[in-house]
Amino acid sequence: MMISFIARSAVIVIVGWGGDLFGLRETYFISAAAGLVSIPSFSSFPKKKAINDRQLKFYDNILLSGD
Repeated sequence: MMISFIARSAVIVIVGWGGDLFGLRETYFISAAAGLVSIPSFSSFPKKKAINDRQLKFYDNILLSGD
């Protein structure tokens, strides 16, 4: 939660600076382009490993125990 607050605060400052420097319309298009360009980077994230039966039983016991 703290990291999210700090990240949002930093983004607000950066967008405000970009709005002052380039104008809000251009800043909007730059941020949209940056978002679209960053999409292919998700393929470089490590793949999630499959859960085996033992782990599944463990998690089921935790969820069903009600503790």
